Amino acid sequence: MTVDELKPIIESLIYVSEEPITVKQLAATIVEMPGEAPRAAPEPEQKRASRLGLVVSDLTPAQRDALDVTGGVLVRAVSGPALKAGVLQGDLIVAVNDVKVERVAEFNRLVAKLVPGSTVALLISRRGALVYVPLRLPD
Repeated sequence: MTVDELKPIIESLIYVSEEPITVKQLAATIVEMPGEAPRAAPEPEQKRASRLGLVVSDLTPAQRDALDVTGGVLVRAVSGPALKAGVLQGDLIVAVNDVKVERVAEFNRLVAKLVPGSTVALLISRRGALVYVPLRLPD
């Protein structure tokens, strides 16, 4: 890709109030290291806890730093019982029935032990506040 092809892309990504932006000079060299195959960035582990209607993932180290937390599982998608209970995409689940959750594997183990028709208390971090969300499992 040439500099002239990159300029409009870069200009479209940069927000500067009402003033137009001009890219005066751009230089980049992209090389592949010898002997290495190109790799995509790893996605955080993502699992479906279908009984609750949640898709959750582990936090990346960058997300942990940004949120200033040591663990919890990030809600990626919500449906069914979780949607009805008020769980939101982007919530951070930090405990299930007062048992601390650090990773997806722990979350899945706790969910597997839940009795159909029972109510589970999810402790959620949402916009810096901790809230309990009661969620009734389907029979």
